[in-house]
Amino acid sequence: MQFIVILASLLLIIDNTYAQISSTDLSNKKRIIDIDNQLQLRLCISHSDENLLKDESISFPQEFDIRRVEPSKILSDTMYLNISEVWEGWDSTAKIWINSSKVIYTYNENGNVTEELHSWWDRSTWVNGMRYTYNYDGNGDQIEKLKQHWINNSWVNVDKYSYTYDAHENQTEKLYQEWQNDSWLNIWKRTCVYDGKGNQTLMLYQHWDSIEWIIFWQCIYTYDSNFDLTEELYQSWDDTMWVSFWKYTYTYDANGNKMERLMQDWNNGLYVNLLKYTYSYDVYGNQTERLYQEWYDSAWVNYDKYTYTYDGNRNQTEEFHHYWIGNEWMTYTKRTWTYDTNENQTEMLFQIWHDSAWLNSSKDTYTWQMLITDLNEQTNIIGKFSLSDNYPNPFNPSTQITFSVQKATFVTLKVYDILGREIALLVNERKQTAEYNVTWNAEGVPSGVYFYRIVAGEFIETKKMVVIR
Repeated sequence: MQFIVILASLLLIIDNTYAQISSTDLSNKKRIIDIDNQLQLRLCISHSDENLLKDESISFPQEFDIRRVEPSKILSDTMYLNISEVWEGWDSTAKIWINSSKVIYTYNENGNVTEELHSWWDRSTWVNGMRYTYNYDGNGDQIEKLKQHWINNSWVNVDKYSYTYDAHENQTEKLYQEWQNDSWLNIWKRTCVYDGKGNQTLMLYQHWDSIEWIIFWQCIYTYDSNFDLTEELYQSWDDTMWVSFWKYTYTYDANGNKMERLMQDWNNGLYVNLLKYTYSYDVYGNQTERLYQEWYDSAWVNYDKYTYTYDGNRNQTEEFHHYWIGNEWMTYTKRTWTYDTNENQTEMLFQIWHDSAWLNSSKDTYTWQMLITDLNEQTNIIGKFSLSDNYPNPFNPSTQITFSVQKATFVTLKVYDILGREIALLVNERKQTAEYNVTWNAEGVPSGVYFYRIVAGEFIETKKMVVIR
């Protein structure tokens, strides 16, 4: 419902902007028309399939700054659960906020979301719309996501995702099925492969043709010596061989911040520039700008950009969306976030710039609740997954590495040399929620720069250390 409000508002902007642009300025008109296209996935492959839109893990040409609040948040040894979200639209005539939709979250004793209940506002009351139900295995990994619609006073199955994991809790398969004729029908599945460092190296996408799985496309991932993703190579299967169709290339600064994301299209045996994202950061590592450009007539042409501001606690407070019209940036939308004293996000206000003023469009309000746990367990609550700087550094011959595990999961902590070769395995087992200290004795190891890397579920971080003799 919020998307509809935003889309309608953007279309209003488009109509009003048309009146301000000369009829001979076709290039600018094209940019205005393309504003609403930013809200759609633009697949750069002729044989794309609508089912791709249902796989949220797939990288698409456009990046969307749809910022979603995490269902749960841990702060100062206390877990806060987002129990509801309410979306409202602005009635510009009555000058009041009108209910649109809401989500109510239900959790299990581990703080995992078990249900999302979506309701719509029907003039004077909330009515059921749809719900998501989640199931987890003994490790707390999500193994199923079921979607149902409320039809004729009962819940009706729509589709579901099923997930499989390896011994290190890496997700190895994601299966998507739809409910048809009172049974689950396979639609597609995605299979992932990982290397010994926990990096995903391959994603294989297959379709179900009612009899067997048919290979459709794959993505191959490449990393640098710092374990940062440097390339995503997409290839389609033409029944006999793999054929490239696009690739992403990433570059980073000395702090590991992503500086550029370049997309190229495979055309007549060569990769041709298609689009590019460039990122800027402040001294704290907060992203302050994301610039989007398209390759046109052998040059990069500005398209749009987002700029971001933060408060003293590094919480994002504002986001401005600008479009390049003619030879200048024009601001179109703004999102503003507010937080409570526990730094839980309480409101997101979406506004549109029109006639030199910000006009309200929609508002999201969030309600939080503290998770009540057994007092004896409070000492084991860890605020987040983390990997601390080793101490001492530089060192000879030993150093201490501290890391925190937010929830029970399989953990590996390895040391690599500057060429990416594994030097030492410090941790390789399932760890419970706690803070851990590990000592690495580098006796016999040559002087130089080394990297230590933790993989704990979806948390991955790498830090640098120096051995001196």
